[in-house]
Amino acid sequence: MYWKTWSFLVQNIRHGSAENGFSETYLDAAFNGNIFQWDTCFMVQFARYGHHFLPVLPSLDNFYRKQDSDGYICREYRRLNGKPLFSKGSADAVNPPLFSWAEWEYYRINNDLDRLHKVLPGLISYYRWLAANRQNNKISKNVNFFVIWYIFGYSTYNVCINKKNKNIYNNWGVKEKGNCIK
Repeated sequence: MYWKTWSFLVQNIRHGSAENGFSETYLDAAFNGNIFQWDTCFMVQFARYGHHFLPVLPSLDNFYRKQDSDGYICREYRRLNGKPLFSKGSADAVNPPLFSWAEWEYYRINNDLDRLHKVLPGLISYYRWLAANRQNNKISKNVNFFVIWYIFGYSTYNVCINKKNKNIYNNWGVKEKGNCIK
């Protein structure tokens, strides 16, 4: 059963194209012609143990590549052309914010701090989009704050919130202006 599971995962390696703009190789749930945020984040939880031979991070990067300048990331993209399945205003357009959880758990296996540095701005931008646009759809600010804290609130990367002047500081002293997270 163990080796069959790995074999199944290897069979689900897909290849990006100029048409879809996805990574050269990536993992896919492969049950239809789309890639899914939810499925990808959960696949990372298992596939991270085979990160030496599986394209784990490119699977997440497919979604980051598609992130809008305002932070929005659709939960599902068409494998054929890389287009989002849902419009930004659709109630079905986003999933719970699991990217930071997937990134943190991957980090716990490989200790790639550079990766965390690279993805943090996009994760914060995604959080801000969710906080600003999905409050009426029961995605609470506290849950989103927890997701960002979960990955970066440990000793690796502390995101400190200063409500008075609405600045965000990380433990490298980098200041980012914007809305208060909590």
